[in-house]
Amino acid sequence: MEPTVAIASTDPDLAPELCERLISDNCRVLLVTSAGRLAERVRETDVHVAVLDLDLAGPEYRHLLEDLRKLNRHLGLIAVTARCSEDDEVYLRSNGVSYVAFKPAEPGRLAQIVNESARSAARKRYF
Repeated sequence: MEPTVAIASTDPDLAPELCERLISDNCRVLLVTSAGRLAERVRETDVHVAVLDLDLAGPEYRHLLEDLRKLNRHLGLIAVTARCSEDDEVYLRSNGVSYVAFKPAEPGRLAQIVNESARSAARKRYF
């Protein structure tokens, strides 16, 4: 079973290394650079986990999470951020974000978390 991970990132350092690590772990990886494109990919493809590494303000992030939940209520979500208030982190976690990574995120560790989350989501959908 090859889980699918969508990475929405504008970070030229994190995204390529994270993609490479996930591909080597036998994940299918879709890389996009905008929230709108991420929503399209989730709508078009059976994505197991979405990694959100976008510089969005609080309300924009909230709208994106709501849109993604409407498209796929089982979608695993992981957020990567440079800063996050306690209120925003509580909101993220209460709306399905299973892990919040703070920059600079270490791609190897993040890939392990994403891979585990994707495989867990894939198993849940299969059974």
